[in-house]
Amino acid sequence: LLRRLGDAIAKLKSPDLRVSQRIFKAQVPLLRLHSTGGSDGAEPRVVVDVSVGASLARGACDRCVHAILQRDTSGVAAALCRLVKLWAKRRKLTDTLRGGLSSFSFVLLVVFFLQTLQATPAPSRGTPRLLQAALRLP
Repeated sequence: LLRRLGDAIAKLKSPDLRVSQRIFKAQVPLLRLHSTGGSDGAEPRVVVDVSVGASLARGACDRCVHAILQRDTSGVAAALCRLVKLWAKRRKLTDTLRGGLSSFSFVLLVVFFLQTLQATPAPSRGTPRLLQAALRLP
């Protein structure tokens, strides 16, 4: 299926979308696409990894992290995750094919950091709920 999708996209010869990598012999076969989004094409604006699998367990980690981040109604934890992901990407730390960590790994590190913060004696009124839960504060 991924081979056919890659071939179909290549046949389009679109200046805005191209197949950059075909990784079919990995444990999770992958088709990496780059979209220039109509820019000059020098740098991909959007990188999309496409994989196909029948396992219901796939995505379970994503759902778990999503549920944890939803506990913070202020949105601070999710914003911190986005900030760290952006920081890592700009410093080229997320290229997994060259030994970097995935963006999801950075999200897990942020969640772990938030969950392991040392408790403070008296939280301020504006302490986000996720931080209160992670710190086990009332």
